[in-house]
Amino acid sequence: DHTRAHTISAHVCVTFPSRLPSPAHMAKGDPPPHEVRPCADPNDAGVTWRQEKLKDLVWRAKCLGIRESPEVSLLEQKMRESTQVLDQMAVEQACPTYERPWWKDGEYDEVRAETANDLGMELFKKKQYEKAFDQYTDAARLEPRRAGYHANRSACGLKLGRWKVAAEDAEVALQIDANHFQASLRAGKARMKLRQPEIAQVHFTNALRLDPKSELAVRGAAEASCAKTTASLDLERQRQEAREGQRNPLPDWDRWPTLELAAEQTLACEEILRANPNSVLAVVAAAEARVLCGAPKRALDLLAKLRKTDTDGKERRNENTNRNTLTLDADFHYVLASALWRGGGV
Repeated sequence: DHTRAHTISAHVCVTFPSRLPSPAHMAKGDPPPHEVRPCADPNDAGVTWRQEKLKDLVWRAKCLGIRESPEVSLLEQKMRESTQVLDQMAVEQACPTYERPWWKDGEYDEVRAETANDLGMELFKKKQYEKAFDQYTDAARLEPRRAGYHANRSACGLKLGRWKVAAEDAEVALQIDANHFQASLRAGKARMKLRQPEIAQVHFTNALRLDPKSELAVRGAAEASCAKTTASLDLERQRQEAREGQRNPLPDWDRWPTLELAAEQTLACEEILRANPNSVLAVVAAAEARVLCGAPKRALDLLAKLRKTDTDGKERRNENTNRNTLTLDADFHYVLASALWRGGGV
């Protein structure tokens, strides 16, 4: 039953009676020996279908007198557990804000998953990381309950420089198996690449818990701790410079970067922003890059997240930002003024 997480092909609930009447006992014009009810939601259809299948299993086992046998008892237990998991999935998917993970839309085939994983391992050894990544993707979709498949995909993500994908895959593996050593290491490495030493340190600490003698885990934890301290000091320095207005101005028109260079800078800044969505400094840097790229209105969209404007046009702090916000600092206002001027807002 786990092959269909939340729906069936037809959006109807089909309820079969325990015994079907024989044709001789059916009056002319009687309805068919099952009830067909419209289902308002495919999730409801899936829940009802699973409940009926479980009831059917129990009823048949009782009729045959084998319900108490170890094999049937184990099968019933597994079916109840699977039903409970799938019903919980149905509740989650019914939420309007639910976003289904990419690995939950597969066909759930363990044999094909293992075949794809084996092929991915062969390709990984040959350093064909792109092809290996695709195979590990298939394996994870076909059997998402195996932590190893997600961890293997994370390894490919690291080799391909896809830091966010590598981090997310490794963390999915850890959700399935918190004692997966390689997933802990890979999650730590990926978070370090994303400039998130606090999260990386948590993963390296978990790796040390699993293997206290691992040199990779010891080194990773030390690097994460050092990066965390350095980032804190650098952040304070940048805040002080922003408060004092000590920043390099945007270049004059004759020294304006080429569109290609500006685009590269914008992509780099937005990648940092995606990894650090709550960093005000990252927002300001990304806004400045958009100005340099000739997109001042897009820069204003970013900066609008750091402030609110009342009906009189007076600036006030965003209630959702903390006391370290840069919305009132010279750095923010300089980029804001540049974006407004180049966007025709001044």
